[in-house]
Amino acid sequence: MLNIIGGTYFESCIDPSYNELFGSGLRGAIALSGFNVAINFYTLVGQDAEKLLEEACLAYKINLRRYLSQETFTFYYYHPLSRSYYFPETIALKKIALGSLENVLMYGLLEGDFEFKAKSVVYDPQNGRSFSSTGAVADKLAYVLNRNEAVKISKLPDDSTIDKIIEELVRIEGANIVIVKDSVFGAYVWDGKEITPINFYRSDRIWPIGSGDVFASVFAYNWLIKRLMPKEAAINASLQTSNYCNSKLLPLVENLEKFPISIPGKKRIYLAGPFFSISDRWVINEALQALQDFRQDVFSPFHSLGVSNDFEIAKKDLQEISSCDVVLAILNVLDSGTLFEIGYARAQNKEVVIFSETISERDLFMLVGSECKLIDDFATAIYIAAT
Repeated sequence: MLNIIGGTYFESCIDPSYNELFGSGLRGAIALSGFNVAINFYTLVGQDAEKLLEEACLAYKINLRRYLSQETFTFYYYHPLSRSYYFPETIALKKIALGSLENVLMYGLLEGDFEFKAKSVVYDPQNGRSFSSTGAVADKLAYVLNRNEAVKISKLPDDSTIDKIIEELVRIEGANIVIVKDSVFGAYVWDGKEITPINFYRSDRIWPIGSGDVFASVFAYNWLIKRLMPKEAAINASLQTSNYCNSKLLPLVENLEKFPISIPGKKRIYLAGPFFSISDRWVINEALQALQDFRQDVFSPFHSLGVSNDFEIAKKDLQEISSCDVVLAILNVLDSGTLFEIGYARAQNKEVVIFSETISERDLFMLVGSECKLIDDFATAIYIAAT
């Protein structure tokens, strides 16, 4: 038996269009519903989503233990890598006592806390709150969180090393196991004795919304139910997450597609693309932000040199292409400058990733024929360029 505690929320994305009822808790429960484990799902939900939640849990044979809140939160994204925001901004918080449990996967909630005592807990904070602040108690605690959450909870500087972050989480939270996910750099597992790096698998496409929920759920299943060692549980979670990112399909299945392991490292990325209109500049800015979130070294002509007809700027651009590892080109119009930059990069055998939604592959025949990677999905293009 696995007890899952977490949020049920609406999720809405503009591009690509996506509107679903999930949230970390419900996604984690549905993800594991195809495995050989009975699931109790504890959540808070507003009346506006109560019926949908009941139908979902019935369909996936999840034992629902729901408590009513004022309203169901909705998370909004412009694209899957954009900063999300949620509505309503605040509601009255609830505290719910559950008593004693055994195996628990707990996701942080926005609208309240579930207080309990458990033998073993996997905790994914979601909202950056520490486990100790929730009122729950665990005999054995495994933290699964991303680097930003780990820095926030440990109250260390952003540039702190992974070992220092983990050391502080163990000290202040009493964690027995810590897994810090570090985006394109993979993850790090501390099993109580040593820190082991875990690579991630490079899928063909990337759907990042909910990927962290899937990782935590699979780790919890493998560690709490199958009794695998933390390292093996994390490796399986990484592989399952790559399958989810590639297909968005839930529940998960045991028969996994094998993807190549991505070797982590910082790249020098040249961000090419026209910037003559507000829409051009908006996309370039979003790409820069996403790449910097992955701690990549990015040169953007628009941000670094500005708009000018100075021939010295053109020389500087070519120098940067020569020194980069990969060119990420935003090509939604057939811009002559961007096409030249792509050709110049390929002439030097540089890797080129092209994000294009609006131009047919026929019109980009020469670029595809010169082994440029043509991608029509923004999040996938960012990940491929960064890995």
